[in-house]
Formats: sequence, structure tokens, C-alpha cells
Amino acid sequence: MTDDQQLERVLYLLHFAPPYKGAMHYLGITKASTIGRRLEDHRRGKGAGITRRALESGSTLTLVRLWHHATPQDERRVKYNGHFNKLCPLCLHRLPTEECRAYPPLVQRVASSPSTPIVNW
Repeated sequence: MTDDQQLERVLYLLHFAPPYKGAMHYLGITKASTIGRRLEDHRRGKGAGITRRALESGSTLTLVRLWHHATPQDERRVKYNGHFNKLCPLCLHRLPTEECRAYPPLVQRVASSPSTPIVNW
């Protein structure tokens, strides 16, 4: 593994079903080389507090989106802008078509993965 691969970061979006106290998503960032371990932490209730509480309340967590080559600034920008339902493929089909088209791309240089869920617990 090259130094660049070890430093690469991945931004990820988790979807909660049913929502937890009105929250439907969690956005996080981690090294690409540790994404599997980070998702396992969330699954075991050892990740972020909100994902732990969502699991305890009976919610299912689904990994719905990945953005490679992300930076901490990208994470802050997305969190500040909110509107995770417009980035979530599970929520997107429920939005009016005009609203989906009007929403600009997340970050031009951040490539997104296919919109199918990858991990579901």
C-alpha cells in the first residue's frame, strides 16, 4: 500500500430506519484503509453516540454512500449544508423530481460510489 493510499480519506453516509428522534442520517469520515473497521465499530455500538443510540432504539443502519478522496473540509461543508436526504439514495426517491434536479453536486472533485446500499445492519 502506498503512502497516498494510507492517507486517503473516505466520507460515508449512514441511513437510519426508522429515524432516531428525527435523525435519519450520520455522516462520517475515516481513512480509506480503515473504513471496514470503522463501520464495524458503528455496527457494534462503538462508533458515534448517535449511531449507538439509534441501534439501541431498534434502528437499522445502512451504508448508502461513499465519497473517496474526501477531506475534513468536505465533511464540514456537507454537515454545514445539511439536507442529507438529498444525498441519500434511500430518501432521494421520495423527493419531488424538481427538487432533486435543483440540488448541485456535492463536491466536484469527490467521486461518489454507486448509490446502492453496501452494508445493512
